[in-house]
Amino acid sequence: MISQTIALIILLLLGITYLYAFSNVQNRFLKHLSQPKKNISVMILYFSSLIAASVNMVYAAGLSSDAISYFLKSSTYLNILFFSISFFAISWIFSLALFRLSFLIVGFITPENEDDELIKNNIELAILHAVILISIAIMLAPALVKIEAQFIPYPKLPF
Repeated sequence: MISQTIALIILLLLGITYLYAFSNVQNRFLKHLSQPKKNISVMILYFSSLIAASVNMVYAAGLSSDAISYFLKSSTYLNILFFSISFFAISWIFSLALFRLSFLIVGFITPENEDDELIKNNIELAILHAVILISIAIMLAPALVKIEAQFIPYPKLPF
């Protein structure tokens, strides 16, 4: 029971930090697209980036939970922090990279300049971008977690 409580507290703190930092970075990035206040299309893009980042965070939290349980059994507490923070950090960086990559993908699909269209409050383009961003996050997050899981030093089984 205590180990599950420790895992829950660690995951809660990392999750709050993850979303807080990601939302601040996104606010700064999207600020240039809507002056003096955010328009609807920029808000759609902002919320979709938070949803995509949350998808990545959920998968990182699942893997971190497994790592925490494993390392609590072997009493290697430093590994608990190292692996949990690493998994969340990798997912956070992946979320930022995915958001930037989605601008390239939408740029290939549409002939418009996306920044100009978001400033003009083009909601259709914002929704298209949101769907692409969230879809790619749902598709790639499990693959990222499988790669990250290979770094946990689980014991080798003979079969």
